[in-house]
Amino acid sequence: MNIIEIKNLNKSFGSKKVIIDLSLNIEKGSRVAIMGPNGSGKTTLVNMCLGLQKPTSGQITYPSHKNKIKDFTHDAGIQFQSGKFPDNFKVIEIINIIFEQSTDFNYKNYKIWKKAADTKVKKYLEIFKITKIANSKVSSISGGEFQRLNILLALISEPKILILDEISSGLDIGSQKQLINFIDDFAKKKKITLIIVSHIIYEIEQLVDTIYMLDQGKIIFEKPVKELQTKYGSLSKAMDKYFVKGVKKL
Repeated sequence: MNIIEIKNLNKSFGSKKVIIDLSLNIEKGSRVAIMGPNGSGKTTLVNMCLGLQKPTSGQITYPSHKNKIKDFTHDAGIQFQSGKFPDNFKVIEIINIIFEQSTDFNYKNYKIWKKAADTKVKKYLEIFKITKIANSKVSSISGGEFQRLNILLALISEPKILILDEISSGLDIGSQKQLINFIDDFAKKKKITLIIVSHIIYEIEQLVDTIYMLDQGKIIFEKPVKELQTKYGSLSKAMDKYFVKGVKKL
């Protein structure tokens, strides 16, 4: 069953066409990457899938959620590269608020729920190496710490769908590899649908099976990662042909 079906989607901002007659399906349980040059429409496409922006025309449906976008987003853990929080909030306050909003509980069992929640939050603080900044104001943390916080918030509710945007941004190489390994293991164990927006070859090779190449608002191709690796010797060489040498028919 498809988790998202997009048909003849168009999006314009004034006279500028950002998404042009785009159609694609993402299957439940699949692991896909949306790639493309800067300004190709990647973030706009994801925003429309989440209901944050309205299409100019076309249709987005959610077959696995009876076409209800609220049910789809309820099951989704979402990390945005440009996420913002109130500067005066502490890191632990943001985590607690987001976790409480993304999980089901009733006030009759609040003490039991809270004890389990505190244990889980402590575990995730340790996994993402931000225990030391838990009581720091979000305005005072570094870019790498902020990125790890964003991804923690997407994962802590153990979503059925994970949507990630440039997850390695602001992280050193060691942190990148640790984080990607954790996400890979998490996705496999939970059998979740993984959708990432990325241009980092290591991320894509480790995390996804299929690439959708978006360029000038159109899907240029949909290819399995293994097919590109076999044909060109490596994914890096395939992307070099596309982005550097301008070979669009891979």
